[in-house]
Amino acid sequence: MLTKTLESGSKKLVVTYGFNLEFAKRNNQEPHFSITGVIHERRPSGGFYKEPLTCGCIHDEIVKAWPESEALIRWHLCAPKSGPMHYVANARYWYELHHGISVWASDDERTSPFDAFVSTVVWGAVDGDHEDQLPKLPAYAANARSVEKSAMRKRVGADMEVWCLARLPALIARFHADMTAAGVAWPRVGQ
Repeated sequence: MLTKTLESGSKKLVVTYGFNLEFAKRNNQEPHFSITGVIHERRPSGGFYKEPLTCGCIHDEIVKAWPESEALIRWHLCAPKSGPMHYVANARYWYELHHGISVWASDDERTSPFDAFVSTVVWGAVDGDHEDQLPKLPAYAANARSVEKSAMRKRVGADMEVWCLARLPALIARFHADMTAAGVAWPRVGQ
């Protein structure tokens, strides 16, 4: 894991990023890239408080302090072989929710389902990403009867899996290129 420390005014941001191989080994899973931060507030007497002001997946704060990190943040929770965490399932979930055919409801009005879909599939990382490549749904999808929605979900699920898996090799290649450009060591298979 790499760290970058940035100080600005009364705050210090420590960004930790990379592949935590020990965590992956301990939990018998493929390593995932992560980028998180911890913000400490300056003491009036100098130095910084030990307890953080905030921490975790604070990507907005990280980008504000370190704009170059945006190229890394889009890869948060991506793995070198399987890509974004729960890639196909999450893509399908957000795409169905966006089109109003999901059996699941979201009570989070802060999150746009399409924006979450775009983030989930790392939209734009693959050359040629364009909306007309996505699985098609009839214009009346959100107003369809339950039986019709069930059939649409089945078709979208199969189409989404094909779409995700078809672009996965190019997605992994771009992920690898971005990590290499940022100086992040790419884990070897089996680590």
